[in-house]
Amino acid sequence: MLYRAWGFPSPDSPYVVHFIYVHPIEWYLSIEQPFRFMDLPNEDMLQFKCYELRDLLRLFRSSDAGVFEWLQSPTVYRQDTAFMEPLQKLMYSYYLEPVGRRHYTDTIRKLLERDLQAEEVSLKQYLYALRSVLAALWIQTYIDYPPMDFNRLCSLVSDPVILSRINGLLKLKAATSEQHAIARDEELNFFFEQTREKCLGMSRIKKDTDAASLNKLFRKMVGL
Repeated sequence: MLYRAWGFPSPDSPYVVHFIYVHPIEWYLSIEQPFRFMDLPNEDMLQFKCYELRDLLRLFRSSDAGVFEWLQSPTVYRQDTAFMEPLQKLMYSYYLEPVGRRHYTDTIRKLLERDLQAEEVSLKQYLYALRSVLAALWIQTYIDYPPMDFNRLCSLVSDPVILSRINGLLKLKAATSEQHAIARDEELNFFFEQTREKCLGMSRIKKDTDAASLNKLFRKMVGL
């Protein structure tokens, strides 16, 4: 998971490198369906996530939460600005608020039903839950995709007790391993459940995510 980009790494958190690749134009013009996946070996501290260009644009059009998160990553090793700049400009117009909100509220529901009910819970699970519930609250509040910056998400929390809990978790995670666990925090779990319920509801904005702009960008990048 992107704990370093999210802003709450442990000393042993891996570096996750996301990249997009494109095939030669002949690959896209074949009547057969060529092999479409690239896979690179992961190491303990270095992991790779590969996206073929067309698959990436399809995920983008469907408001995939992971894609919208890493497109905002504060760390960029290398990029093709001819592709990334127009894609990032399309983020707001293509983001489907109901899809994003459902993703994050479902994530926190599953965590509350399983991992967060254990006597001891890993720090990374608590912070993953925090990020998910605050991302849902951001969508509910601003009708926009949530930022990757965890500090911006925390600006939504007004309860000083919960903020103190969050700051304590961040300090502890920065000094301990990915697997470090703490006793179940009922107060945090209650905050998760209450906030999740607040974020359930009908969509207030409908968007027509026509593929024309993405098709144009796709054709440009493959050389059509």
